[in-house]
Amino acid sequence: MANSMSGFFRQHAKQVGTIKAVVSERFLDPETEKPYEWELRPLTVPEEESIRRECMIPGRDKKNRITQELDQNKYTSMSIAKSVVFPDLESVELQDSYGAMGAEDLIKKMLLSSENIRLMKVFNRVSGIDQSMEEMVDEAKD
Repeated sequence: MANSMSGFFRQHAKQVGTIKAVVSERFLDPETEKPYEWELRPLTVPEEESIRRECMIPGRDKKNRITQELDQNKYTSMSIAKSVVFPDLESVELQDSYGAMGAEDLIKKMLLSSENIRLMKVFNRVSGIDQSMEEMVDEAKD
């Protein structure tokens, strides 16, 4: 078997899809009366880097040197909000209905704590964060 780099070419890369999951039983489709499924997608590296830069808090250490620290709560909120495909968290109408300013604020105002935890779990799943090393190896073999 020849050692080929072609498997790394874009056209051969396996496309990663979105994940749909019910985050809340409170939001029902009026036609089916079933809970809406939220849809999330994985973030790209440039998106994640941009969010990380935006969430850095400047400061100074004991020797008065400039430091930076990651605001983990803001980073998590922004990452999840950016990952959500449906519902459209950027919808002005949806934000107005909750008195929210932006997608992250909307999630906080829309969801109960337990629902937010479910949303985080779906985000972790779509991001591959919840997989063990063994699961990733098995998935790579497929």
